[in-house]
Amino acid sequence: MNRVAHRQLARVRLKWVQAKHAGLSYYKVGRKFHISPSTVRLWYLRWKASGYRFDSLYNSRPKRGTPANARRDIEADLRALYASGLRSYRLQKALKRRGHTVARSTLYATIKRLGLAEPPAPKPKRKTVYRTIEWPLGWIQADTMWPWGNAGPVQYTAIECCSRVRFLRLYPDCSPEYAAEFILRALLFFPFTITVWHTDSGSEWTDAFGHPVRTQHPVQVLLQQQGIAHHVVVGRPSHQGRVERSHRIDREEFYRIFDPATARASLAEWVHAYNEVRLHGGIGYRYPKAALEELLRQPVVLNYDLCK
Repeated sequence: MNRVAHRQLARVRLKWVQAKHAGLSYYKVGRKFHISPSTVRLWYLRWKASGYRFDSLYNSRPKRGTPANARRDIEADLRALYASGLRSYRLQKALKRRGHTVARSTLYATIKRLGLAEPPAPKPKRKTVYRTIEWPLGWIQADTMWPWGNAGPVQYTAIECCSRVRFLRLYPDCSPEYAAEFILRALLFFPFTITVWHTDSGSEWTDAFGHPVRTQHPVQVLLQQQGIAHHVVVGRPSHQGRVERSHRIDREEFYRIFDPATARASLAEWVHAYNEVRLHGGIGYRYPKAALEELLRQPVVLNYDLCK
């Protein structure tokens, strides 16, 4: 219990003893604060004996000295054998040869009480090293999200890691065919060459764990035809921080505000607001589209009709 908790508990006990000091009986104070009369008496007498000091209501433990059942008969032999370098089982066997039968727990307690064991060396604190990843232009993180539970439509999301420009679209289900169609639309939406398509190991993106019937995944075929590398992350959501964080923004600032019908109709406007109106802290509180134009060194026009 830390000092703050001790102080809070002492304030509660102060109410007990002040009620008793005001003239109530132990029984009435116990009934009032839902405690036993013996507890009220214990703390009231301690408070009164201390001269009504507040710190007397803190929890206090008596200092423990040498326990009454300490094995003083083994102290001399234990010191000599411990100094010779014997430890653990060998130390216990050596004491037994000298006529001392000692339990392992008693042996360790005596070593600690005599101060023979050296305290462990403190472990050096590891300095946290934060690595800054330099994402190349054209690295896309993609993922899916169920805005209204497993029964509703699925949002497919693609975000460019460097500029944070996003492309979204809702589909009826989570399937490889919809994923391939989403990639074709993303190729038309982003005004640059996509070099890497970064996803998790979901069945809509890859057959990383095999498929009993399908020989080639539609997304794999499409990416190979377009010359795009497919980077698959298995069991590491933290390695998809860009797209996962954007999903949180969607839930908090879009889907939580609008009903499903309005959200479906306003998805293109929301993507436009994210890319061209909403300031993004990860890129120095700029618009993602402005950051993309700075990288490409030319004006950019994004076709939001592809989100419909």
